[in-house]
Amino acid sequence: MTKWERFRLEKGMPARKKRGRMVWDAITKDWVPRHGAGSIKKIAEKHNWAMEEKPKHLKAGQDPFTFDKEEKKAVRDK
Repeated sequence: MTKWERFRLEKGMPARKKRGRMVWDAITKDWVPRHGAGSIKKIAEKHNWAMEEKPKHLKAGQDPFTFDKEEKKAVRDK
């Protein structure tokens, strides 16, 4: 038993669970990678072909897709 395992048991901390590389995608009904090519994120973006236009889109003067891209870019830069 390592020092860390002994310390963890003394403090009553649970063991860390690893996150799997593959996740279940409800759209394709199959296991897909969490990141990278063919990931769940890219599949969701591809299947989002219709978006409702909301007042915030009209106020910004942009279509919903461009508005979402700009929001994501702002969050990433922040």
